[in-house]
Formats: sequence, C-alpha cells, structure tokens
Amino acid sequence: MKTIFYSLTLVFFCLSSIAYSQNRQLKAFKIYNQKGKEVHWKKVIKKSQDQDIILMGELHNNALSHWIQFELISALDDSNQNLKIGAEMFEADNQILIDEYFQGLINTKSFEGEVRLWNNYNTDYKPILEYAKSNDIPFIGTNIPRRYASALYYKGDSLFDELSPSAKEWICPLPFEFPRELECYQGLLAMTGHGGENLAKSQAIKDATMAHFILKNYTQGDLFIHLNGNQHSIYKEAIIWYLLKANPNLKTLSFHTEESEDLTWKEEYEGLADFILVIDQDIPDSY
Repeated sequence: MKTIFYSLTLVFFCLSSIAYSQNRQLKAFKIYNQKGKEVHWKKVIKKSQDQDIILMGELHNNALSHWIQFELISALDDSNQNLKIGAEMFEADNQILIDEYFQGLINTKSFEGEVRLWNNYNTDYKPILEYAKSNDIPFIGTNIPRRYASALYYKGDSLFDELSPSAKEWICPLPFEFPRELECYQGLLAMTGHGGENLAKSQAIKDATMAHFILKNYTQGDLFIHLNGNQHSIYKEAIIWYLLKANPNLKTLSFHTEESEDLTWKEEYEGLADFILVIDQDIPDSY
C-alpha cells in the first residue's frame, strides 16, 4: 500500500506549482526521451516493463524525483513484475541489517540506528524501502563502503594490497577495470588539483561495485530498479558500462534528472539518458 507521505507530498507539489505564478504553466515536471520528445507516463511504464535493469539517475535532494521513483516502483509492482530494488544510498556491508529488518529480526529503531543513513532518508528513501519491505520486494545495498572509496582517493591503487579478504567482499572483484576514456570520468580526470586520477577512480569503483552487486542479485526474468545519482548513469555510461561489460545482452533503461525554470527541452540534455526528467526548479528541495 502506498504511504500517506507520498500522497500528501504530491498535493503539496501541485499546490506549490500553482502558487508560484499565475503566468506559468501549472505543471511540476515533464519527461522527455533522449531526442527531446515529451513522453507520457503510461509510455514510461510500458517501456520500463520490458527491461532487465533500470537506472534511475536522480538529484539527491530533489523530493519530487523521489516521489516519481516511488510511483514507478509501485506501478511496476502492480504489473506483477518480478521486482528487485537496489540503491546507491545503502552500502553493501549494511546488507545484513537490511535483510534482518525485512525478516523482522530487528525493529525500526535498531535498523535506523545502525545503518549509515543519508540525511534525507526519512523523507526520500524510507518510503521506498518501507514499500519494498511491506510488499516482499528484495532491497539491495549496492554501494562500496564509503571508507574504501575515500581511502582510494588518498592512497591510490596501493589500498587494494592493504585490504583484508573480508573487506574485499564489499567491493567489486579486484583489480577493477578503469575505463578512463569514458565521458563520465573525463571531467574528474581533468581536476588535477583535486585528486586527478584517484578522484576519477574513487568514482569508478563506486560504479563498478554497484554494477557488481546489481548483477550478483539479478537473475534472468527479474526487473531490477536501481536508485543512484545522475553521475552514476550519465551518458548511459558509468554503472551501465560495467553492467554491459559483464553481460552485453542485458536490456537497460536509464533516467536522468534536471531542474529547469520552464520545463522546456534543452540541447544539452540530449544523450544523457533514455528518459530525461525535467523538474520545476522552484519545487522545494528535501530537508
């Protein structure tokens, strides 16, 4: 059952959108395909049903994008898909806590007290996780523990020689391939004053690890929805590159989120994803 939170949130967004200006269109968001044609919600659902893995690129503090994620998940669940959910916002070594919480072995207070939760968990991610729990949908923490991504930034590849076998269980298989030629990493490689190659590699190992745990939990016939920041699936690269490297036959679909003052299509959106979600920039952020 959908939470009251998201029903109230939708009403808030609609009222807010109307209140900003009588001269503006009364619409909070639009969805475009990668070539700039506006797409209706029913077509988004239909396209999503015929996929193996969906990457939902988001702006982390954009509350409306999380409501749209929730709506897509519940719609696909209603269509009797063999659904699984994964998320960047949960690290792989916390999976045992997610599993114990879903099994009823630990209560909400224990779960939320021990998992490394993002600041906007209660407003943006908890409704999705609780929906999965209530509807017996597997929920997978896919991200590398942040301490290892941080250590890679400072130590470089020598980090991997120092990690124990048990620590490596929460990372993609090593050594991991770093496709430095991808557009998604080029900007980071150019930031020589901010870590240069190590900065790009610390991003890439997140992508590689998330792809690894998606594939580890995916079986043929599943529909796996993954929640991640825009940069982890931008240009249909990053996580998607690692997924298709491991299995070129996978059918993937990607979303990318942008904020705009007028919801119109812009040339720079082309090629960012299969679907571009453009949200009114005056919609309040999450807290």
